[in-house]
Amino acid sequence: MNPPFLRNDNPDTPITAADKARMIGAINAQGLNCFVTNASQPNLYFYFTNFIWQYLRANGKAGIILMTKFLNNEDGEYLKQFISDKVEAIISYPRKYFEDFVVTTVIVVLKKGNNSPNVSFVRVADENVLLIPENIKAILALNADTITASYKLKVVPRNNLVAADNWRQYLQDSNYDNFSNLNFLVNIEHHFGDVGRGGAEASGASTIIFPTFDNAANHYFGLGKRLTIVQQNAGVVRTRIDIPSGLNGNVNYGIQNNFDRRNYVLTINDIELDKAFHFPARADRTTPNALPAAQQANQDLVNFFDDCVAEFGLVKWGTIVNSAFRNTIIPKILIPRADRTKHCVYYNPHNHNLTLSTNFFYCNDLQNQNANATDEQQYKFITAFLLSTFGQIQFELNANNQEGLRKLEGFQIKRFKIPDLTQFTQAEILSVVAEFDAINIANPEFSGDEGLATPRRNLDLAIGTIIFQKNNLGFATVAAMVDYFELFLAELVEDRRI
Repeated sequence: MNPPFLRNDNPDTPITAADKARMIGAINAQGLNCFVTNASQPNLYFYFTNFIWQYLRANGKAGIILMTKFLNNEDGEYLKQFISDKVEAIISYPRKYFEDFVVTTVIVVLKKGNNSPNVSFVRVADENVLLIPENIKAILALNADTITASYKLKVVPRNNLVAADNWRQYLQDSNYDNFSNLNFLVNIEHHFGDVGRGGAEASGASTIIFPTFDNAANHYFGLGKRLTIVQQNAGVVRTRIDIPSGLNGNVNYGIQNNFDRRNYVLTINDIELDKAFHFPARADRTTPNALPAAQQANQDLVNFFDDCVAEFGLVKWGTIVNSAFRNTIIPKILIPRADRTKHCVYYNPHNHNLTLSTNFFYCNDLQNQNANATDEQQYKFITAFLLSTFGQIQFELNANNQEGLRKLEGFQIKRFKIPDLTQFTQAEILSVVAEFDAINIANPEFSGDEGLATPRRNLDLAIGTIIFQKNNLGFATVAAMVDYFELFLAELVEDRRI
């Protein structure tokens, strides 16, 4: 069957509350677990898949055409959980096979009972394979990883399937598999002793940690509820705070969000876009206000901590302080956690402490360096790789994709592969750094509309050249290899944003 595709939040043709109630009631009436209710933005085909399961006989099969996005977007986790013990095969095919489709689709084969211990993922490259169903049956019967010019078969033990993972990885093109398995690529933790996510506002109180500064009025807004001076602007009432002199030294650099596009090599102006409160020390819960004894002489700090304890309670306030203190660091490579179109990776050349929010990952503590290049050159080299097509493909494949947004978790960042710095010459590293510096000077905005004519083309060619010299991956020229990966990225971005 080919159920209709319709997002829960589609403003033109929404799934009405009455329709949802009717479908949920029908599912519940059959004694089925209505997994759809767990998804925040379920597609209409979620309901169909949930409901049709009852109609299968014992050992019966269902073949359903579904949107590819469920394999790697956030709400798709619930559908994957539902079919984990039912799915026998997932089959992808060239997009032109269904030319009128505006979305990328896959065939999902479900079986009711006596399921095999393995699940087959088939990527069909030649649409003629699909013309004869027996061809697909023969491929599935192989039950072993197989790659030909016409198709790729990946057999995954059912017990290895995790609903929260990106199942699309099992349908990847073999050329990308060959790339990710190159022996001069290493896990990101090979070169960085500290790969983590900022957490300054993980415990709440973001407006205290990241107060808004009004340069014109020389006031801060949002530094706690304790002050009662109110300003009204255009109907918006907010607390206006003149920072007491004893706290001025604590308001410093921070990075809270990715709303403003910064330079790829951060400037002082870039790290001043967000002001942050730098706590002087970890919380000391042996004092009534969590302020360490050595700081109690600063009456402005005492007042501030007293008022925040009154607002949050001692335990939570201590957690807020410690979270922000622990995440006031000098991050060298910054990666936005969630992105839709900007596609940024930043190198920070400054040695100022930044209070980093949960919206960013960072890479610090360079290790296993190349003895012939400076640390700055090597940080830039890795930043450039992550910004390039070769890095951005990994963002698309590893991230949780939800309604056009790619969102990274810590375990996904740690799956990233980067070049082993020791296997490249100084000249090779500098050739990539030069193109990264050129992009930084031009400071283009990557819109997310990928292809062969993006501002990263020269950077891709520089990285492609040093890869090609070590392993050409079967391509005749550097340009042909770069073209392939740029178009592969374009396909991934297009699928995510549809």
